[in-house]
Amino acid sequence: MGWPVVTVASGGIPVTTATNGYGTPITEAANGLGIAVTFVASGGLPVVGGGGVLPGTLNAAKGTFSLTGNAANLIKTVAGAYIIAADTGAFVLTGDPMTPLVFYYMGAAQGSFTSTGQSAGMLKASLVTAAAGSFAMTGVAATLTKATPSVSTTWNPADKNSNITLSGGNLIATPAAIGNFQALRSVSSQSTGKYYWEITVGTITTPGGNYIGIANGSFALTDGSYVGSGTNVSAGWGDGSGNLITNGGFLASMNGVTYGSGDTICFALDKDNGKLWARKGSGQWMGTTDNPATNTGGASISAITGAIFAASTLFDVGCPHTANFGGSAFAFTPPAGFGNL
Repeated sequence: MGWPVVTVASGGIPVTTATNGYGTPITEAANGLGIAVTFVASGGLPVVGGGGVLPGTLNAAKGTFSLTGNAANLIKTVAGAYIIAADTGAFVLTGDPMTPLVFYYMGAAQGSFTSTGQSAGMLKASLVTAAAGSFAMTGVAATLTKATPSVSTTWNPADKNSNITLSGGNLIATPAAIGNFQALRSVSSQSTGKYYWEITVGTITTPGGNYIGIANGSFALTDGSYVGSGTNVSAGWGDGSGNLITNGGFLASMNGVTYGSGDTICFALDKDNGKLWARKGSGQWMGTTDNPATNTGGASISAITGAIFAASTLFDVGCPHTANFGGSAFAFTPPAGFGNL
């Protein structure tokens, strides 16, 4: 029998646990959900020890729980006991022992927890949260690490032609009726790595007014500038055209594929290999058997130096460009190994 040990967890939540698992009362003050929790040894529910049962409440408002491995049967749901909450994420608890995992409050607001191997109880008497990412625990006495969440960008309200209006969380770009090209860039740019995104065009009333593709920071956003123009600063695909262009001329063939009103254009950028692929909807990359996932084919963009942005040129006021940079589910399948821009 040990004496209770009091620990104030991160986030200011006091937690009282025992030094052993043999029926010593364990009390936790109101946790992050405002629920007072008390474990009693005598005349109530047994606390961990000697193969006993662990009372606890598993609460997955919008997520899931997966409990596997030895001792997983020791986790039992009891109203008013400890809470493990996954608001919009998921918990995966594996390995042996599992029993210490009921002695703390875990919150995954938009992420997930993964706990594997022994000594998963290192989280005992502590508050663990994953605001927008995930936690992974592996091995014996593993350290706790927070994964970098997969993020996405938007069109840049500070890096666009002044006539363009942004809406829909800065994902919808709408031009003004000025009778000229108007261009803009994304917020984020990439100097290395592989990235995928989609642009959906509105109703085209002026053929040849839309150019979609990439640009570096030197590409001009003044009236009349279109993606694919300039000297080694951009590359794009114009509506009704069967080619990608750069420097105002031919870059690569789309092998007879063109796009028009309502189409979604998909791009795959491989900055490491200096290549760009395009396709219409679920069609073939570059209109043929090219494949970004295997670095097959594609258009060379090695002459466009520096960090690369997504870029668009608009013309018709009724023809917005709606971007999906990965903030929501893509309409079409990205190539393997390509992440959000």
